[in-house]
Formats: sequence, structure tokens, C-alpha cells
Amino acid sequence: MSAAPLGLRARLADRGLGTSYNLCVPQSLGHVYVHTVFATKNREPLILRPEPAQLHAYLVRVLAELGCPSLATGGIEDHVHILHALGRTHSVAWVMEKLKSNSSRWMKQHGAGDFWWQSGYAAFSVGRAELERVTRYIHGQRQHHSTQSFEQEIRVLCGGDPADTTALAEFLNHEPR
Repeated sequence: MSAAPLGLRARLADRGLGTSYNLCVPQSLGHVYVHTVFATKNREPLILRPEPAQLHAYLVRVLAELGCPSLATGGIEDHVHILHALGRTHSVAWVMEKLKSNSSRWMKQHGAGDFWWQSGYAAFSVGRAELERVTRYIHGQRQHHSTQSFEQEIRVLCGGDPADTTALAEFLNHEPR
């Protein structure tokens, strides 16, 4: 057990919490899964060169290095879907910033020229019971988009929940900077 600073230990004792209150945070365990979606700038079909599979493999490696292993990664020429664990000390925003900046740089280094991601992203929590279904969904992107647009897809993923109407509109109507 780590010793608490004397002043803090005294304040805890004054509040009836005793002097043996353990201030150490034990190892944490988290099983948080996130389905993230992000698009190319202006949703242009820029994921052509290198092959999309190479980009997806790179995204998997970056996520592993961040401590957020991918369970499924896929997409088509203008956007990517990833199902990944969220490291217990990371925010979705931090992971997306690292993933998108590194992969944008990688795409440019591997022949994609003037490649950029849209500045935003969509993130959806996924329960353990849904992991297999979401994995199948991500791996079926090519077939899925033969009948449904990106906008329709995002609206379905949001489940028609009006709670984030403004955020959804901003994501779908993103204007480049």
C-alpha cells in the first residue's frame, strides 16, 4: 500500500474514512469495444493506392501499438470501419487522432499523394454479445455499399436516435477547412 500524503490522510480521517484508506489504484481491467468510422476528405475515393488491404493492415498495426487491438478492420474507397478494444487509459478522441495522423502520413508515403482524412469520426459502443455481428458487418462493406450510401449507413448505425442530431448533421455535412 502506498502512503498517502500526510495532509490528505488527515482529511480522510476527519471525514471518517480512517487512516488506512488505500489510495493506490489497483490494476484496472476494461473490456470496452468501439466501432469507429472515418472517411476520406470530402469522401473522395482516395483509398486506392496502396491497396485498401495494405492500409487496413497498417491500421491494425497502429492500433496494436496503441494498446487498442483491432478485432475487425475494413471499408471501401472513401471510408474505413474498425472494431477495436479501447485501451483502459485512452480516450476515443486520442486513439482517433493518433490513428488518423499516422495513417494519413503512411498513405502519402505509399503513393496516395494528397491524402487526407475528414476531420471527424463516428464512434459507437459495442457490447461483447455484438462483437461477432459487428465483425461480419465490417467485413461485408463492399457488398453492403452496393445497396446503401455512406449517409444511409451512418443513420442506420445511429439507430435513429435524435439525441445527437446536431453532431450527426455536422458529421454528414462536413465542410473541409
